[in-house]
Order: sequence, then C-alpha cells, then structure tokens
Amino acid sequence: MSIVLDSGRFTNLSVAALMIIGGVVSKNSAEQMDMPDHPFLMPLSWFLFFAGWIFLAYVSGQGNNNKYYYYVASFGVMVSVYFMKRAMAQDDIIQDDIIQGEMPNMVFPGIFVMSWLMLGYIVSAKCTGASRYSGLLVSVLIIGSMMLSLPTQRENCVVDGPGMPMFVVAWTMYVMLASME
Repeated sequence: MSIVLDSGRFTNLSVAALMIIGGVVSKNSAEQMDMPDHPFLMPLSWFLFFAGWIFLAYVSGQGNNNKYYYYVASFGVMVSVYFMKRAMAQDDIIQDDIIQGEMPNMVFPGIFVMSWLMLGYIVSAKCTGASRYSGLLVSVLIIGSMMLSLPTQRENCVVDGPGMPMFVVAWTMYVMLASME
C-alpha cells in the first residue's frame, strides 16, 4: 500500500502547524523565563497561535464534506487554550471567577480534550481498517503533552522533558494524515 500526499495541502498544513508550534513554544518559553508580559514575544506568540489555527482549519476543511467539524474543533482548541492560559495568570479576573465557583474549572480543559478527540477522529476519517482511528493517536499525544507532561515539566522546572517532542510528533502525524489523498 502506498501513501499519496497532496503536496500543496502538505505545505499549507506544515506552515499552519509550524505557526501553532511556534506560538506554543514561544509562549511557554516566555513563561519559563519569567517574561509572561513581554511586550513583543507574547503578542507574537498569540498571533502565531491564532493565525495558525485559523489557517489549519481552513486548509484541513478544503475539499472535505465535514469541513465544519474542522472549524468547530479548531475554534474549540483556540478558545479553550486562551481561557486556560488566562485562568493560570495570577492576576486575571477569569481565575477569580473560577476560584469563587462561578465558572466550572474543568470546562475549558474539557473543551480542549473534546475538540482534540474530534479533530483526531475526523483527520483520519478517510482511512480504512484499523488506520481509521490513527488520528486518535494524534489526540492522545497532544492531550498527554499539553495536559499532563508540560504542566508537570513546568512545575518541576524541567526544560527538556517529553512534552514538546510529543507535541511535535503529534503535529507531524496530523499533517501527514490530513494531507493524504
């Protein structure tokens, strides 16, 4: 069995994934270097993250009957990450709402997990047999990286743990799966 990739789609998805990875890495780096309010790095990080997700949703949805699933899942990830990061900020009003019980503190992580499960499932929907569920491995790697590994690494001041490699491997798999014809 040979795998045929659409080269234009592969290029566009790679650019989108690199924008998202660049946004996440620069934001995490700024936070770990105690520069959470850096006037250039933080806006750049968020711009790369949001623009990357919008571009990813657009390219992933092109030529698919289920393009709205890509849009919804991408929007879910963007919104949930944004609000989870805001909730983690020490001086943010959203954290006060969560602490006071006005907003369930698991809503945004739940949206993140469900959005990634949806994205992982639909990206491999065109595959057959057991590989039909290969996109869920992407979801597991991303969720494991972002919800388990990276927070643990941050707490323990570990810079070179498994979190970012898991994240990058998952994105490589996503680009490959979404580029298949």
